Amino acid sequence: MEPVIQGAVPGSYRFLEWIDLEQNGVMIECAILKKFPNGDTYFFALSSLDNIDKQRLRNILVHKSASLYSELWSMLEQHTLGNGMNALLYFNQLAKLRTASGQMLPFGGGQKGAVQQQSQPTASQNFEALAKSKAAVK
Repeated sequence: MEPVIQGAVPGSYRFLEWIDLEQNGVMIECAILKKFPNGDTYFFALSSLDNIDKQRLRNILVHKSASLYSELWSMLEQHTLGNGMNALLYFNQLAKLRTASGQMLPFGGGQKGAVQQQSQPTASQNFEALAKSKAAVK
């Protein structure tokens, strides 16, 4: 199960989400590059893009191969923009890291979130717990 960003709302395309980045009640539309199991998220705000870059990103998001990718990070890596630059290299200059605790860090700053998100129990763990509780009732 992929981590959920607190207060995130799906955007108009896959890999886009509205996020309360500063936890102040203001939602900002962001492109989610990658989510990590510990709750950290690499993203960039769409408000940082001009109209040309928004169109470049939209063209990638609606590309016929978009459904093959589980992360925007991987999809951008496979695309070359009209200016000849790799899309991942181009958009990474705007990327930031939001930790599970809500701290904003620069991309590539050699830092990551220390808070580990609690993992969800697996189906077999749920079944075992249910079996134990039924055995205790008997």
